[in-house]
Amino acid sequence: MARRAGSHTVEVATGSHAYFVTHPNVVVDLVRAAALATAS
Repeated sequence: MARRAGSHTVEVATGSHAYFVTHPNVVVDLVRAAALATAS
């Protein structure tokens, strides 16, 4: 579904659904990239 929408995805190798707690840098990088991509 993400591919069809042209979305950017990141895969995190973790057994936890709380990847935003265990890998915060990955989440921050993704949010920053999204913000820069949409900035005017």
